[in-house]
Amino acid sequence: MYRHDSNVAALIEFDGGLRVNYQGTWQSNWAAPGFEWRSDCAEGIITQREEFGDLSYARRDDGQLTRVALPPHERWISETRALFAAFVAHILDGAELQCSGRDHLMSLAMLQACIKSSASGSGVLIADVMPRG
Repeated sequence: MYRHDSNVAALIEFDGGLRVNYQGTWQSNWAAPGFEWRSDCAEGIITQREEFGDLSYARRDDGQLTRVALPPHERWISETRALFAAFVAHILDGAELQCSGRDHLMSLAMLQACIKSSASGSGVLIADVMPRG
């Protein structure tokens, strides 16, 4: 299904010193594809085993995962409804967007930095992949 690698592992250091060991899998070379997002942090882990649910965390010394209660979700509808409501509030009232296009561009820049880092074998700053000007 995927032309290139469908799994990712990245060591990410954020401003302020937060370090995350990020691993993501999109396995689709089998009739039952798998899904798991896991972030290893200094004090524990966060994991999500379903695309729209099954969110859990564990602190370093916990014996098992703690599930995070999530609100009811209708696939593809709930997030669209929330994004549209936020956009309308932004247009009508000037409310700040939590998920802006600018924020998404930073996410894409982080992905580009990961790709460059994988190719070069060394760390890459997000600022180094952002357009100048």
